Amino acid sequence: WGILTRPRVGDFKVTTGGFDDEIKIANMTFEYSFDTVNLFYSGSWEEREVARRDDQTRFVIYGIAGVPTSVCPESALADRSCIDMVNAGPFGTVVPIVSYGVENNESTSHEIRLTSTGDGPWEWILGAYYEDRDTERSGHVTTVNAEGKLDGSGVTLFARDNMGKRKQSAFFGEVSYEFVPDWTMTVGLRWSEIERTEEQTTVLNAFGPTGTLVPGDFEEDDIISRFKVSWNVSESVFLYALASEGYRVGGPNQPVGFNNSAPNFDADSLWNYEFGWKSNLLDGAMQLNGAMYYVDWSDIQFATTDSTGAFDLIGNAGDAEVLGFELELQALLSEHWEISAGVGYSKAEFTGKQPVQGLLANQTRDGDRLPGVPEWSTTLFAQYTTALTDSVHILGQAEHQFLPNVNTH
Repeated sequence: WGILTRPRVGDFKVTTGGFDDEIKIANMTFEYSFDTVNLFYSGSWEEREVARRDDQTRFVIYGIAGVPTSVCPESALADRSCIDMVNAGPFGTVVPIVSYGVENNESTSHEIRLTSTGDGPWEWILGAYYEDRDTERSGHVTTVNAEGKLDGSGVTLFARDNMGKRKQSAFFGEVSYEFVPDWTMTVGLRWSEIERTEEQTTVLNAFGPTGTLVPGDFEEDDIISRFKVSWNVSESVFLYALASEGYRVGGPNQPVGFNNSAPNFDADSLWNYEFGWKSNLLDGAMQLNGAMYYVDWSDIQFATTDSTGAFDLIGNAGDAEVLGFELELQALLSEHWEISAGVGYSKAEFTGKQPVQGLLANQTRDGDRLPGVPEWSTTLFAQYTTALTDSVHILGQAEHQFLPNVNTH
């Protein structure tokens, strides 16, 4: 592992943050058809570098130095009286201060699938997937001059390097059988395994210990399943009932603040039960689709913080249930006009006893709505097209979406 670039002399103000994100992606696909089987392969490579700069002056004054706002109000930062007072304390010159972080990710992935193409009541898919990802992170906290700039005179108070590896393998298959005319049953299975290693070295820490954290190894495997029954009622109406399982793997959090460790987060899992329909009506001029669903979700992963509230982590809440429906209408009114509309409803709540969180603001409770899940959502869309000539067309669109913000409580 190489050590990433340290903060360089620059001209950005400590009072303004910055975020740079550069991604390079390459993909190759291959496909070949045998008599009754189709072979498909996809290979991808990705390299991503993210650099971020943030003002940490307020966090150091109020969090690390522990100065109360009654002694050092926010207004005192502008005239530097508060900054001078903190710098005269036991920590020495620690503000103004900026954090600077760089993260490099490089990953490769491969997927191969065999799909049946022959006639008959049986259809099947077999496949495999593999991913290998390496991550390097370097974070630094450095003082800046009176103008809020890195001019080379700053002092690095904290420096940390993180290295992570992730390998993921999966095998999957699905088989469908038309057991009576127009009735089809489908069963699918997927086995996956993930291995993750996180290693951290605190190079410099004016506020606590330094050294290398014992590498955190995490390994997990699981099997998920999918069951579906479908009925082609007619050439224009299709019904289905579905029960499917899903999960997200757990893993180690990146250590936060000036600590050398952070808690792991566990996998979460769910069962989704769904009944829906698709219809193609009025000789294809109208489509009416819909679904009703129930989700039983366990050990939900959610965005939380450490006990100070200053640093982001992934944590686990308890269980939840989601009950809802979706309706979608698409219609071609004329050769020029096309419209669509959709409505969705969900009753999404945490259920049962919830684990205690380190910060009261992060606490989930029985009956709380799931964060970010609105009760109602609607969409409206209209499009008008007309031809001026054989090669010139005019298109106009209008769209409205209602998706309210939803808090946890």
